[in-house]
Amino acid sequence: MEDNDPVGYKSRKVEKAKKECKITPVSLPRYSPDLNPLDYFLWSEVERRMAKHKTKPKKSMAAFKQRLRRTALAIPSPVIRKAVAGMKKRAKAIYDANSHDIAMD
Repeated sequence: MEDNDPVGYKSRKVEKAKKECKITPVSLPRYSPDLNPLDYFLWSEVERRMAKHKTKPKKSMAAFKQRLRRTALAIPSPVIRKAVAGMKKRAKAIYDANSHDIAMD
């Protein structure tokens, strides 16, 4: 799979190597969050956890950022691994959709 940044994998050398190896790349949908666990998982998980433990509004942005950081870092590793493990399913869905955006749960 290739994202839509043409640097590197669009060079003549890379194009020649892909042709020789009979590699047909699958492009990612433009600006798609579908294969980025931060986009499709982490931020909603952080929001959910922060809403679950509502506190009185803090007086500063620095305090909010500290709470946000603590919340993100407290997400257990197995939860993160489960999100990353979904990459195979998501990659297949994008392939099946001919590199278009996908609707995933």
